[in-house]
Amino acid sequence: MDQGTVSRWERSVEQPRPAKQAELQKLLNLDDNTRAMLRARAFVHNDFLPSVLLDSKLRLVAISDSGKRYYRDRGMNPRAMMGMSLDWIVQRQRNSFFFDKVEESGLLHGECIFFRFVTNSGGRGHATVYEPIFDEAGLAGMLCYITFFFDLPAIDGSSIALIEAVPTIDPDKVETLYRGPHADHAIRALSKGSVAGRSYQS
Repeated sequence: MDQGTVSRWERSVEQPRPAKQAELQKLLNLDDNTRAMLRARAFVHNDFLPSVLLDSKLRLVAISDSGKRYYRDRGMNPRAMMGMSLDWIVQRQRNSFFFDKVEESGLLHGECIFFRFVTNSGGRGHATVYEPIFDEAGLAGMLCYITFFFDLPAIDGSSIALIEAVPTIDPDKVETLYRGPHADHAIRALSKGSVAGRSYQS
């Protein structure tokens, strides 16, 4: 477009035609999507929190240094996990209903901005956030990071205490998708919080 036309748009003298508006929106979305992917890569590479990056098929493609320490502390080999699907990792932790809640939230289809769950592993609780990344073709990847560590009532093994989601249509609202046996403890702990980096940053 010539500068005069753009100037008239900027001064609201005239509006772009619908076809041009659609093209402009696509360009703006592409720019936002590019920034979202760059942000996710920087988040993991610079080790802001224990985090992983998944590709469009939800396979593990990057793990932060503190994320590697987190998995090693739980008897898992971060190097061997590379390329494995999120589904496999979740199944290994015996949380089979987890993907039902992911689907219910609309996370993989753009209907959810954030998805958060609290896991209780033998009394050690942590909250993990899933943040989807989209491009013009759909789901481009996912940034997953642990935001808090805290104590929960001791249990044998591991279980999910709480699952929440923030819907795209109402970002001021948090929907509770699942409340486990220690959900109230988890909610209280989240309100106090112990930042994840304190435990897993070098």
